[in-house]
Amino acid sequence: MVGTFAMVLFFTMLKEAYEDYLRYKQQREVNEKLCYIISRGQRGKEPLKTMRWADVRPGQLLLL
Repeated sequence: MVGTFAMVLFFTMLKEAYEDYLRYKQQREVNEKLCYIISRGQRGKEPLKTMRWADVRPGQLLLL
């Protein structure tokens, strides 16, 4: 009985680790994509700036 329970826990742990790895790969792919940030208060400069999604901070205006 204990062996069966340990085996179920082991395979559940492997399944969760695999799902975490797939989620990690997907997040890295999304974070490397480029987006456009609208620059505020930049007179005479380009109003759009290219950034990676990983570098976007709260409060920045994005062009979607």
